[in-house]
Amino acid sequence: MWISEYVAFYAADRADAHDNAWIIAQERAIAREARRERARRIAARLREVISVAVGEGIVGAAVRWFRRRRYRAELEALSEQMLADIGITRADIPEVVRAAYRRPAHRHAEAANEREASAAEEPPPAKAA
Repeated sequence: MWISEYVAFYAADRADAHDNAWIIAQERAIAREARRERARRIAARLREVISVAVGEGIVGAAVRWFRRRRYRAELEALSEQMLADIGITRADIPEVVRAAYRRPAHRHAEAANEREASAAEEPPPAKAA
């Protein structure tokens, strides 16, 4: 009888070990699937962000191009007298349009360069005696 009890205990212990191994394997599979799902969500969000950034870049460039074209057409439609009144010539139109649609960083750098140039041209103020 003692041997049959031992065999029953051993079989139950092996069944528990097998069940525990199965449970651990299932937990690992669930954790692995959760990591994959999280990676899929992150990848989808990245694709969306990149798509929007590229789309805005392309759309923004197209909008700027159409605005520059319209602005240039309006200036070219003006008479020589009107252009002279605003202080430009027909030859200046492309540069005026280009300057109007430069990125702000270029405008700030350009303004700083102009300030430096004008400061270098002006003589230092005379000291009062």
